[in-house]
Amino acid sequence: MSRGGNPPPRRPRFWWWESVLLLQTLALVAAEVFGRTLPVERQALLLAAVLLGIAFANTVCVPIRCRRLVVLEFTALCALLLTLTLGVYLMGGSPMDGADAVRPLPRLLLQNS
Repeated sequence: MSRGGNPPPRRPRFWWWESVLLLQTLALVAAEVFGRTLPVERQALLLAAVLLGIAFANTVCVPIRCRRLVVLEFTALCALLLTLTLGVYLMGGSPMDGADAVRPLPRLLLQNS
């Protein structure tokens, strides 16, 4: 069934995928909210684990018909993971200097995803 001449963006058997997208957003928000009590390095690792889980689910299920969109979404998540990992790896310096430099990183990544 087409809507206004455009094909539906998702495959019919994935009618429930919108709920999964809401759960993915909830996982990102939970990582941000509950991760605030953790040290910055642990926050980054928690966020990386959540992003990796989202990338895995989106790549394995392939709910989108257009393969290019699947590849583009996976590439964007990999870029976020690489940014997060390099931010933690390159933190360097004294603990206070590094923590001040990386502290806004998880929030920026959540806002950009």
